Amino acid sequence: MKKNLVFSLFIFAAFCAQSQLSSSQWIKLSCGYNHNLAIQSDGTLWAWGANGDGQLGIGTTNTSLNATQVGNANDWKEITAGLYFSLAIKTDGTLWGWGNNSYGQLGDGTTADKLSPIQIGNATNWESIAAGRGHVLAIKTDGTLWSWGHNNFGELGDGSTDEKHSPAQVGTADNWEKVTANGPVGEARSLALRTDGTLWAWGYNGHGELGDGTTDGRLSPVQIGNSNDWIDIKAGGAHTLALRANGTLWAWGANASGALGIGNTNEQHSPVQVGNDNDWSSIAGGSFHSIANKSDGTLWAWGDNEYGQLGDGTQTDKMSPVLISTTTDINSVAAGNHHSGIIKTDQTICLSGENTYGQLGNGTTSSSFIFDCSLPIGIAGSDIRLDWNIYPQPAEDYLNLSFDKEVNKLQYKVYDMMGNIVSENVIFGESYFIDVGSYKSGVYFLWVNDEKGYGVKEFIKL
Repeated sequence: MKKNLVFSLFIFAAFCAQSQLSSSQWIKLSCGYNHNLAIQSDGTLWAWGANGDGQLGIGTTNTSLNATQVGNANDWKEITAGLYFSLAIKTDGTLWGWGNNSYGQLGDGTTADKLSPIQIGNATNWESIAAGRGHVLAIKTDGTLWSWGHNNFGELGDGSTDEKHSPAQVGTADNWEKVTANGPVGEARSLALRTDGTLWAWGYNGHGELGDGTTDGRLSPVQIGNSNDWIDIKAGGAHTLALRANGTLWAWGANASGALGIGNTNEQHSPVQVGNDNDWSSIAGGSFHSIANKSDGTLWAWGDNEYGQLGDGTQTDKMSPVLISTTTDINSVAAGNHHSGIIKTDQTICLSGENTYGQLGNGTTSSSFIFDCSLPIGIAGSDIRLDWNIYPQPAEDYLNLSFDKEVNKLQYKVYDMMGNIVSENVIFGESYFIDVGSYKSGVYFLWVNDEKGYGVKEFIKL
């Protein structure tokens, strides 16, 4: 018996769109508020998503639904996407910025927006950089820490609340190793690690996001606890994630949507361990959600899921880390406002969540509740309204396909929830079926093309 499937428009749109992200070798990804930056293995820089303030750096303020190259340079090294602005470091150690500059966050001494990358100063020893929503932190190769931009709550760490339009050194220490910044403008904060493994924080602290056990703001860096085994730190919207050398994951700050992953929504003013696992590898915090991968390459997420940013196929918030995919090929993670990104070991980029401004880079503005990864590129076919059905649903051994018009040759591809191709083939005849007996139980997506049209349907394997 034929059975019509109801499938989400966002899946259909994602499979129909051409995607630059699945066909290139990506090595760095930074998710901003509603835009993204990425570097390919050839050193070229690409951007997509919202662009109202020129944050893509492509010389216009036009939104880009696909990855677009930023200039012609092929020597980009580090990137950071802020609220409506971006900064990057080249392999020669020079610093570049573009986009919104209302608070002097580009660091060029002005408050004028820039539609294309401009060099910031003449220094050639910039090593790493992190953009908040209105301020910036950066470390030079000599281990010194610098900051500039908005400073309403002391997020620059210079002991004042004075805005800075050019990089200014923070204290005299020369053993800074990693920096992170986030929080709404007016509630921004900064965190950093030193080479001795100690953790430091400053700025807004209304939700305990600094982790010093209080809700008091700090105008200068203060050490958080006495531990000296911190190895990574990431600031979400009003929550913080950190890793220790033993592979354990810790979180603190706001927790309204379960962003801390501790099984409840109680905010925490000091670091608390997330579960008991000791194999966490990389972390990222969005506005109200978190994403991480483990050393075995599996992907996990938790917190707010209104736009499907957790990538688990639902819009249900998660109070604790949930396994998003059993695949073991996740290399790194990134998070924006309401979207998430990953780079796989094969250097493809995958994105999920809100897509209002083309944040997912798949040529559409339809949100995706799963990670959009290795999608077909340049699919043939002009009639996207292909009339067809699949049955039985759920399927156990075979999945049958029926069409309302004659089909002589059919190309198909089956994808799992992570966008990985499970099987593909070209078949001929008057009746069509696919052997799914060897598939693992779960949800899959079937793409078909008969030279006249193509379409996508979801099916469940028992």
